[in-house]
This record gives sequence, C-alpha cells and structure tokens, in this order.
Amino acid sequence: MTAKQIVESALRIVGVLASGEEGQPAELQDGLAALNGLIGSWNNNSLIIPSMTERTFALSNKQEYTYGPGGDFDAVRPMSIQYAQFKDVTGKRYTCENYGTRQWAELNYPTTMRSPGFYFEQSYPLAKVKFPYLPYLTDVIVFQTLEPLSKISSITQEINLPDGYDRALKLNLAVELAAEYQGVLKPETVQLALLAKKELEVKNTRVESLTFDFTTATGFYNIIQGPMK
Repeated sequence: MTAKQIVESALRIVGVLASGEEGQPAELQDGLAALNGLIGSWNNNSLIIPSMTERTFALSNKQEYTYGPGGDFDAVRPMSIQYAQFKDVTGKRYTCENYGTRQWAELNYPTTMRSPGFYFEQSYPLAKVKFPYLPYLTDVIVFQTLEPLSKISSITQEINLPDGYDRALKLNLAVELAAEYQGVLKPETVQLALLAKKELEVKNTRVESLTFDFTTATGFYNIIQGPMK
C-alpha cells in the first residue's frame, strides 16, 4: 500500500473526496504532512512499535558513545533500549543492566571488572550511551531496541507494516484531517479509529516475566515490604 492510498482513503472518510475520486496535489501533500505528524506522535507510544531490533556495535577506548545516524553507534536513533548484553570473542554473553537516572547518579563501582551496566540518555538529535568505566575492547555490545516507525518521504512511497496498521493509519488520519478540514465525523468512525489503535497496542504488549530472588528470602515474602522473618 502507498502513502497516497492511505491519504485518499482518509480523505474519503472525511468526505473531502468522493468514491473513486483522486486527491489533488495540494490535498495529497497536506495529507502526507498530517500522516507524518501522526506517525511522529505514535512513535512516543512504545506499544505502537511492532517489533524490537537487535543491533551490535564494536566498542572503543572511551566510556561515552553517541547513538544515531552518523554517531559512534551509527544506526536509527532508538526510542528506548529494552535489553543489552556484552559479547566476548568466544561468543559468551554477559547481561548489561540499563540504569535509571538515579542509579546512574549514585554509581560507585570498581574499575577492574566488566561494566555491569550502561546509562541511555535520550538527547537529540543523537542519543548517548554511557558506561561507568572503560568497556573491554574485545567485547561488542548487543542491544535490543525499539526503533521509531519511519516517516514517509513521498506520497508514492510504499508502506510495509504488519497487518492492522493500514486500517489504523487510515482511520486515525481521517480524525486528524477532519479537524483540518473542519469536517464532522460520525461517532462510530472516531470509535473505530480508537479501537484500531488500541488493537495495535494490545498486539504489541510485551509481557515481562517476574523473577524472585529466593536467596534473600528467610521465610514469608510481602510484595510491598520484601522478605519477612
């Protein structure tokens, strides 16, 4: 499916185009701008991202790396890093914790061991990955990332996304364009747009397994207070 088909379908839902009618160049360009705005907004919602991407990068003799097009880690700037591992020359992997802001501020690790984690700073246009000290140069870092949906460069561009995205884009773009064209959509149409987006969020929900450190338990365990004697 092309961006043109999505935009024209949305314009028909709004009532700007009749059945079988093609959009004028100005209408199509306005629709494309609105579609890219919608995609940009959706990229702030991790549940709209359909899959995680694995990225592997070599390490050098420094603790801070830029991440994004043209950066030290030259790839799409991720929305978030979900998981990371170091991999040594034998292929053995070591978990690398993703520190929160407070953890990073309070770090006080020795400098003679493999870095136990990293801090991901959402700076722009290049993000930053920081290690508490110099990583092993023989290691590579393997990230599982959530990368944004790509914006569309031309109205004729093909859009390849999993099932359900074309419907959600058409309906939600119609809601966006209705405001621009001062149109009034039926309540059922707005509800369908919300439902189509919600279906994507449900489909992309990533359920994490809960773990329990039995070595710290000495008797009963309270979910709020922790181990209890």
